[in-house]
Amino acid sequence: MKCQVTPLRQKVIDTFRIRNYSPRTVERYTDVLAKLALFYNRSPDQICPEEVRKYLVHLVNAGRSVALLKQVICAVRFLFRKVLGQDFPSHLIPFPREEQKLPDILSVVEACSLILAAANLKHQALLATIYGTGARLEE
Repeated sequence: MKCQVTPLRQKVIDTFRIRNYSPRTVERYTDVLAKLALFYNRSPDQICPEEVRKYLVHLVNAGRSVALLKQVICAVRFLFRKVLGQDFPSHLIPFPREEQKLPDILSVVEACSLILAAANLKHQALLATIYGTGARLEE
């Protein structure tokens, strides 16, 4: 979504560059702020925290991801705190809670077929050891 470069948008971009943010972060945050401004049809610096909350509710109802909600919150906080130098009441717009997903657990048959699919005995022994010790992906 390409927007006209307004003085506020340019100030946001310049502030990001001064603070050495990555180009992708600059693009995402400015895009998020542009969509917020488009939703209310006015500049994001004229939007109050309650309106940001209503926009977040709109995104949740539209089935948007938790990551997008966090981007909106961070972009708005950055705009008010770093660009405009205003206080932004964080307690009114808390970060959404991450969903806790349980890991997929292999059945005994699946684990055995995975181990037996290895090409040689050494690889089978290695897979059986890893599975038997309960090693996780990060370990």
